[in-house]
Amino acid sequence: MLQVKFNDFAQELLSNNDRISTLVSKGHDLLPDHSQNAESISARCDEIEFLWQQLKEKTNARTQVSTSIIYYIDHSSSTMPL
Repeated sequence: MLQVKFNDFAQELLSNNDRISTLVSKGHDLLPDHSQNAESISARCDEIEFLWQQLKEKTNARTQVSTSIIYYIDHSSSTMPL
C-alpha cells in the first residue's frame, strides 16, 4: 500500500517537472524589468531549482532502495527450501 502511494507520488513529481521549469524561466524573465529586485528574484529561482533537484534525487534514491528490497525479497523467497 505504501509503495503504491509512493509510486503515485513519484509519477506526480515527474509530471510537474515542466511546471517548475516554466516557473523558473518566468522568474528569470522578470529580472530585466525588476532590476531593483533582481538579486532576490534570482536567489529565489536558484533556491527553487536546488530544492527541486534535491527532491528528485531523494525520490530516485528511495525508488532504488525500494526496488532493491523488492528484488531481494522476491529472489530470497524463491530460493528458500521448504
